[in-house]
Amino acid sequence: MPRLAKVLVLPVRKRRASAAASPSGPQDPAPRERRARRATLALLALTLGVPAIGKLVSLREDTRAVGRLAPSERALLYRHAIEEVEAACLQPGADQGTLRRHCVEQAQFVLLFPECDDTCRRAATAMLPHARR
Repeated sequence: MPRLAKVLVLPVRKRRASAAASPSGPQDPAPRERRARRATLALLALTLGVPAIGKLVSLREDTRAVGRLAPSERALLYRHAIEEVEAACLQPGADQGTLRRHCVEQAQFVLLFPECDDTCRRAATAMLPHARR
């Protein structure tokens, strides 16, 4: 007795014309690879960009906060900060350990003040880390 069988039709994916025309294969990466590269670049830009933007916004807010202080309070706070920079942070050995971290923070803080003149800026930037080759 013969058995009846079902015939299944499977869809066949056709090759792209550009891939079939070139004997060495496609010249451009596949669309999936391009999407993966774009996603990776977008993720990298987001990972690097968000903290940088956050830091800029924070710096702007800090500058505004210092500007909103009463002039007498701001002058007193600036005088105290610059005296600390000159007394402790410009001394030998201040470029190491915990004192270094404190001095860098003080230098960044003192640069927020509009009272910080050229002498103040030179002293503060001397404490800030610089890129090296």
